[in-house]
Amino acid sequence: MVGWSITDLCKEFGISRVTGYKYLSQYELFGIDELKGKPRILKGHPKTTKQNIVQLVVSARDRHPNWGVCKLLASLKGKFPKVKNWPSASTVGRI
Repeated sequence: MVGWSITDLCKEFGISRVTGYKYLSQYELFGIDELKGKPRILKGHPKTTKQNIVQLVVSARDRHPNWGVCKLLASLKGKFPKVKNWPSASTVGRI
């Protein structure tokens, strides 16, 4: 598209100029193949319950199978006061 400014192209395609320059840079470095859509791969869920917390909940549930979720969570919070980010009761119930 000879003769078009980056501003005009970005307006035409409905993208910001920052995005336009990013695409232009990718095209200049890697060619047209780099501009093709790539699937976004999650590297992990940011709110995933830590494995050590899961192990504590599972072992407590094994020791006290008749306890409800709230009692189990309260017991764990009392035994491990240094743990700051306990999951919610509903999350503990799903573990």
